[in-house]
Amino acid sequence: MLMLDRLALYELVWTRPLRDIAQRHDLNPVRLAGMCDEYDVPRPPAGYWQKRQYGKTVEKPPLECRHFSFKEIVIVPCKGNKGSAMDHPTSFNKKAKYVHARNLHGQGT
Repeated sequence: MLMLDRLALYELVWTRPLRDIAQRHDLNPVRLAGMCDEYDVPRPPAGYWQKRQYGKTVEKPPLECRHFSFKEIVIVPCKGNKGSAMDHPTSFNKKAKYVHARNLHGQGT
C-alpha cells in the first residue's frame, strides 16, 4: 500500500511514468491512475513522456484545492490487495495528520 498526501502524489506522478511508479511500489497502474482522478490530482496525458524526451514543451497543470486540501491523505492499495474497508480512501480518517511519504524518489530503503 502507498500512503501519501495529494501534493506528494502530484509531485510523484510528474517525475516518471505511472507504470514505472506502479512497478516500483508494487501497485496496479490503473488503480494508481484512478486514485489520481478520484482525488483531482492532474497526471501527465498520453504522449507526455515522449514529448519531454524530444525536448517539446508540455504544460503541467497546477494542483488545485477545489475539493480536497493539499494534505488530504491518499491510499493506493497494492496489486494483490482486493481492498478491505481500511484500504479504501473514503473509509480512512479524513482528519488524519499529514503523513510524509518517504521512499517516493528513491530515498531510504
